[in-house]
Amino acid sequence: MTQESRIKKFMLYGRRKGHPLHKHKQVLMETLFAKMRIDRDLPDVIDIHKIFYDEDEKKYDKHDVYLEIGFGGGEHLAAVAKENPDINFIGCEPFVNGVASLVEHIETHQLSNIRIYDHDARLFLEALPAASIARAYVLFADPWPKARHHKRRIINHETLAELHRILESGAQLRIASDDPSYLEWIEEHLAETPHFTPLAGHDVNVQPGDWPRTRYQEKAVREGRACKFFIMIRNV
Repeated sequence: MTQESRIKKFMLYGRRKGHPLHKHKQVLMETLFAKMRIDRDLPDVIDIHKIFYDEDEKKYDKHDVYLEIGFGGGEHLAAVAKENPDINFIGCEPFVNGVASLVEHIETHQLSNIRIYDHDARLFLEALPAASIARAYVLFADPWPKARHHKRRIINHETLAELHRILESGAQLRIASDDPSYLEWIEEHLAETPHFTPLAGHDVNVQPGDWPRTRYQEKAVREGRACKFFIMIRNV
């Protein structure tokens, strides 16, 4: 399938850009971002390891790859990448200001194990080979609260099936939200899916210690909204 055909299949909802970027972020987007950006013109099947070419060793990096869908301001992605230098991370986010925020985190912490796809994550999922991702995150995604917009929610049966395809057997899918309506939706879809099983012993009301907060979670906490943290295991 061509990239044009993929784009026609999906419609990108929401804003792509907010307030004007500060000068330093503009510079980073023109320089550092260019080095870690994944080309939007995707092949039919991505060679996941070619994305992480080691310039020093002159070879492709074969480390495990974690994927975050909709990384927002990049706080979580940058934190887990910093804590796990031997794991490679891919973040998908179409919002320019969010991408610029992550790039600034990357500069601050001198991270080399992150690559960014700045378009619709569903396009990227389609092009990934089977069993190529060792962990996936979908954290505090847009809840699309109006009923007529529920079809836009990233957690749905189709996406769960696609995540099952691209995740390794036994890999974790981590999902979080603070929106009551969306949480109900997530719980219903996770209960119905044959593709994932909840991690035994995990309490969804308790945030794991290796799960850094995002700015959206911080806002939810300040405003008194309860968050839930789902850890699902990819079934064979």
